[in-house]
Amino acid sequence: IGTTGDDLIFDQNMINNQKNNFGDYKVGFDWFASDKTTVGIMLDGGIGAPNDASKNITNILGNNTVGFNSLNANSSVKNNFNNNNFNLNVTHKIDTLGAEMDASFNYTKYQEKGNNNYGNYFYDALQQPVIGMYPNVYKNTLNTNIDMYIGAVNYKKPLAKKTTIETGLKYSGVGTDNNLLFERKDVLSDSYYNDTKYSNHFLYTEHVGAAYFNLQKEIKKFSMQL
Repeated sequence: IGTTGDDLIFDQNMINNQKNNFGDYKVGFDWFASDKTTVGIMLDGGIGAPNDASKNITNILGNNTVGFNSLNANSSVKNNFNNNNFNLNVTHKIDTLGAEMDASFNYTKYQEKGNNNYGNYFYDALQQPVIGMYPNVYKNTLNTNIDMYIGAVNYKKPLAKKTTIETGLKYSGVGTDNNLLFERKDVLSDSYYNDTKYSNHFLYTEHVGAAYFNLQKEIKKFSMQL
């Protein structure tokens, strides 16, 4: 590489190792309780464990004014998660004219845990630690739990003269607990302390209820809806 002597050159080498394990499943069945009633159940979900370890060495050449000659950045990421979904649904035909009622319930559970470690180390031209430049070492621990519920009941009935009414109720709820603990290492005491600037415990709850009524009517080539 040609240089005028004033250039700052970064020569970087990285070794990265990844090991990822994933799996998923799905199972369900329908039960025809009668000619008018059908019950369905579905289970599906998956698990995962992505792991990553890397070592990054950056040598600084040329007109070096940053105060160190080599930066070693190491990281270790270990996570695992699981996601599970449950669905129950029922459909019932009330009469032969098209009146029917259906109900469904869904539940989702998501969990994730992570343990991640990072470190930046500064060396001089002899690959000795730079005096006065302490390593920047930190780690974070993640713990996430999410619960979601959805329930609905719907009713549909065709009336005379091309008129149809539909009505229903629905409820949905979400509960989230996301706890991120960010810790830095005090190299003098060789112990970790909580860095409150980056740590965060997020709690969230939501409840939504809804109801609807719909009236449809066809008159010759026109369609009206309320």
